[in-house]
Amino acid sequence: MLRSARLSSSEYSAESVPDAIVAVVLLLIAGYPADAVNVAGVAASLDLGESSSARVLNSAINLLATSRLSESMDQAATALTRRESYMVSNDPDLDRDDATELLWLRMTEGVGQLAGELVGREDATAANAEEIFRQIVSLSSQPYTANSNPFESTVVSNFAGPSFLASLLLRLPRNYLRVASFTSSHQRESIHNFGRLSQNHSQSRVQLSGTTMPRRLTLVI
Repeated sequence: MLRSARLSSSEYSAESVPDAIVAVVLLLIAGYPADAVNVAGVAASLDLGESSSARVLNSAINLLATSRLSESMDQAATALTRRESYMVSNDPDLDRDDATELLWLRMTEGVGQLAGELVGREDATAANAEEIFRQIVSLSSQPYTANSNPFESTVVSNFAGPSFLASLLLRLPRNYLRVASFTSSHQRESIHNFGRLSQNHSQSRVQLSGTTMPRRLTLVI
């Protein structure tokens, strides 16, 4: 059995991603940044929770699409701070909702790495971003066999929404990073706390656990 992501008009969840943000990423992949900017306006108007991790991710992608790169990196720094707070204040074994929130935050850090490369930061690269997105795909799609019976159906992707969006972000071509236009000098300024993204991205990982369908994530630093 394969659990797949579904598009939603406005919802970020373990199983769904808003169609507007998917359209933004697909337009960037296809090389239509002007159209991506237009759709980003729709995605930015989504009614997301004020303090939700999805709101931070949604903003980071829209800001990347509209070349507001320093602001996109600010969102990534916010995501890192929130993710670290989860690790300090919560039980390392998290429920499904918390796990989904952490995957959105980690994805935001990857978007920040893309924005950082565009403004010429040496400590932010597309390679770092790709590593983060691959990590999310791997964590979201770990297969298991029901009841440890090799003849039972294998289920893949307990977190289909994050897996789907991370897979799309992995397809952003490198030449998009080279041709993306940005002219404001302030986009090359140092971003508050952003340096921590590179220092921590390779040290932090999350790991799925469980003998049946993974419902919890264990965070390992």
